Amino acid sequence: MTGCNPVALVNPASYGDKWDNTYLWFKPGEMTTIYISDNGDPNTAEPIPNDSEFLIEWDKKNEVYNLKVTSYYQDIDFAWFTGYDAENASEEIPWVQNGNTIELQSSKLLDPTDGEMYQISISEDLKD
Repeated sequence: MTGCNPVALVNPASYGDKWDNTYLWFKPGEMTTIYISDNGDPNTAEPIPNDSEFLIEWDKKNEVYNLKVTSYYQDIDFAWFTGYDAENASEEIPWVQNGNTIELQSSKLLDPTDGEMYQISISEDLKD
């Protein structure tokens, strides 16, 4: 498991043959509903109940936040979080993985994007 952006790792022409991607959006404080899409466009995202296909847990105390994502039906081989304030494009997000659950605890937090929503992209390696 690595936290780097998988798009940068593969040939875009064959990307869909190797990776199954899912994009999730959420708003801290409004966690009953999350949004899901097969592409990175939030305008195509459909609302789903949190804890249906995925469970996203979020809490923040002072400067430290904890983000936990559980996938019930898809393996998580790569993940990216738009709220993580990486120092450069090659910095890996320090996810802690336990099965199909990933967790991030950090003080590096950017303001939300995409209409005040954070995006999590997860990828499953289809050749794995």
